[in-house]
Amino acid sequence: SGLADGIDSAAHRGCLKGGTPTVAVMGCGLDRVYPVANRGLYEDILEGDGLLVSEYAPGEKPFGWHFPVRNRIISGLSDAVLMMECRVRSGSMTTVRHALDQGRDVYAYPGESGTPWSEGAHQLLRDGAAYFTSATDILEDLGCLDKKDISVQNNVCSKQESLLTPSQQKTVDALKNGMQSFDQLLASTGAEAAELSVRLTYLQLKGIVTAYPGKQYELTV
Repeated sequence: SGLADGIDSAAHRGCLKGGTPTVAVMGCGLDRVYPVANRGLYEDILEGDGLLVSEYAPGEKPFGWHFPVRNRIISGLSDAVLMMECRVRSGSMTTVRHALDQGRDVYAYPGESGTPWSEGAHQLLRDGAAYFTSATDILEDLGCLDKKDISVQNNVCSKQESLLTPSQQKTVDALKNGMQSFDQLLASTGAEAAELSVRLTYLQLKGIVTAYPGKQYELTV
């Protein structure tokens, strides 16, 4: 990823936490840290057997035009590109175009319909990008999981479900009848909209519930 603030940093930190070497492709010389706030992450990547890559000479400043140009290196080094959130016109969509030109797989997370940050992913899904809602979806699709791994994932979900609060369990029980919209869940659980949103977010993070476009939800298989 690109060592930028936000999801780039989260991706690098996730790799480091999981013991997986990570590659940061920079938009400036390797002797500069941009953003400056990520100096700690910069050093952690080196200490964690990761790699810092740049096509710019030492001392080169992080000019704005460098970043969309360097994105072709990010996609070129990758087996697949994962789109989480972006506008239709953005550096992230530039990365996707590079990935498609390079024959890489492209995955898009649907996000919430009608929000500007979901526009890019929704366009990609309409154009045929692969849909995903969890890391398991991607790993399985790329052939990185076998049946034993999937079985372990399912067992983890079962154990997590046993630790739910009564209100969270009520939402899970409502979904045992099949996929439901947000409005249907409001009616079947009797929850307030804000409260239900919090429950669903928690259940998605735990891998118990899967969200689909149009605010549709179902239990993760």
